[in-house]
Amino acid sequence: MAHEPTIGPLARRDVPTCSIDERVDIVLARMKEARLATCFIVNEDRIVLGRLYRSELRERTGTVGDAMHPGPSTYRPDMLAREMLDRMIEHNLISAPVTTSDGRLLGLVLRRDLERAFGRLESGATAEA
Repeated sequence: MAHEPTIGPLARRDVPTCSIDERVDIVLARMKEARLATCFIVNEDRIVLGRLYRSELRERTGTVGDAMHPGPSTYRPDMLAREMLDRMIEHNLISAPVTTSDGRLLGLVLRRDLERAFGRLESGATAEA
């Protein structure tokens, strides 16, 4: 199984983050700029506290702490990419946060990236390390 890809290297590192006391309108602008529909609330050590979804914030004002979903599910970087893709399909997920065991945000794995990666592998192309 050592040759099977894991989600760590496939996770995007340019994930929008914010602090719990930031204003929602400022965070929305950051999410739009990043072209991602999610933002993670982190503390000064990048420990994930919550998650925001852009679709839920269109009419929101106030702080991130008032609008966030606390304690989102997170996944470890050594999880097999095929297992993550299966889970995402089963639960209709488009993205999943990748964290260390103590909850520090490493990145975000996107379902479309996993699907592309497996499409290349299944077509006979080699994956880059």
